[in-house]
Amino acid sequence: LARRHDRPAELQLARARMLERTVRLLQSCRAVTETDNQQAREKLQATPRDLRFPHPRAAADWLRARRPALLAAARLAVADGELDTLARRLMSQLVRAMVAHFGTRAAAPDLYGIHRLVLDVAERRELPREKAAALLNLADLDARTGRTAEALVRYRAALDAGREAKDPY
Repeated sequence: LARRHDRPAELQLARARMLERTVRLLQSCRAVTETDNQQAREKLQATPRDLRFPHPRAAADWLRARRPALLAAARLAVADGELDTLARRLMSQLVRAMVAHFGTRAAAPDLYGIHRLVLDVAERRELPREKAAALLNLADLDARTGRTAEALVRYRAALDAGREAKDPY
């Protein structure tokens, strides 16, 4: 229906606004867990009230309830290919929020999928530094789950991508 009645530019703008709001909610979701960081608390207080969570439990509940929709939004944003910068920001904040609330081990299956999406965007946009980071994250997840052969292949690929980016690390 929207495709017939709205112009493509209007639809893209609406998608961008939705993704930006989601990114800000994810930032707030993570920031509410940083109770010992004064700078994070101040930044959170500067966030509009409708984008803040009253306490970490509310943020975790929101993240848990919205997890399927957030993962779907990341997949759709990457598949669309028109808003890659926002898609990358969304995935970054989603990873950070999931790790903050659930821990790396509990979130590992979702993190694997997200890092795979980051790798897809990095390859499409020819971003060797981001490709290296995505491969490194995937390799770390492989290593933690006992897939050492896959981890080794990804670590080598990350090293190659880092060299391509002229990254000294």
